[in-house]
Amino acid sequence: MSSTFCWLGESIESLPMDKCRLRLLSDYYTEFGDDVSVLSRTDVHVAYFYVSEKFVRSFELAARICRNLDKKLIVISNLNYNKLNISTHSTVITKLVSHQQINELPMDLSQSIGAHEQCPSTVQLRLSKVDKYISKHLESDIREQDVAKEVNLSTAYFSKFFRKNKPVSFQTYLSDFRIEKAKHLLTRNPSDKISSIAYQVGYSDVAYFNRVFKKHCTMTPTQYRKMSLNKAQSHQTC
Repeated sequence: MSSTFCWLGESIESLPMDKCRLRLLSDYYTEFGDDVSVLSRTDVHVAYFYVSEKFVRSFELAARICRNLDKKLIVISNLNYNKLNISTHSTVITKLVSHQQINELPMDLSQSIGAHEQCPSTVQLRLSKVDKYISKHLESDIREQDVAKEVNLSTAYFSKFFRKNKPVSFQTYLSDFRIEKAKHLLTRNPSDKISSIAYQVGYSDVAYFNRVFKKHCTMTPTQYRKMSLNKAQSHQTC
């Protein structure tokens, strides 16, 4: 990985530091949760592991992988050294960071921090980036792994993150996003063909677009456009 580092265990959001520094860390590290398989990648030589009680077993597995593959871990934890078997894993742990030493974690200081009260939460920042990415690439085939990369999360961890903060899966959210945009275009551009609207919101198969749209709106795009235009005309005559 080039400008980012692997982050395992507890989420960065759980760190005891202000929102601005959390935002910087989130931009700098890529989170993988308990997916320690990332340590087997050839481009990963060191990883950060934020260990809590919940992740002790994953940490043990990560330490064994690092020992076998000659990788290193930087461990963030307030747990007792005996709990983490530090003496056993000393050969793979290059640094042990307590909560009191959190500010020593490296980050890209060239980024502008801004005023503390103006910094959005890490969650809202990531969700905002998701919406911006979808809007920018709406006409294209949007892959979940590409969106995950945009917000510095692994694909598996992104799926968990999204379901935790939205009432639906990412794929359902993306489908809803496309259809809402289609509804807007159908009424804003009444002369555009249905096929053109479909392409603009990322559907190359018009028949499939019609099926998805009807599933969402209980009517076809043509029926929706007619209904919306009739409503608009009735309001104008009132």
